Amino acid sequence: MADAIEKRVGDLEEMVGDIPRIMNYRFDIVSARFADVEAKLDAQGAKLDAQGARLAAVEAKIDALPRVLAEMLTEMLDERERRKS
Repeated sequence: MADAIEKRVGDLEEMVGDIPRIMNYRFDIVSARFADVEAKLDAQGAKLDAQGARLAAVEAKIDALPRVLAEMLTEMLDERERRKS
């Protein structure tokens, strides 16, 4: 009986001794997965930034349309008046 208890205590000591190693292993796995998620988020963020820049360029062109159209109309009317003269 004493031998069985000693063996069981030895097994428990070994299991307790393995806990830090197992915890570190699991934390390493979780840390690696978080790093992967962070990298994917960074990549998506960069894509969104690029799309935002393109959208800003389109908005600037749209905002300029009234002025450009007015200039074109003025030029067309001026040309029409020159042709009449």
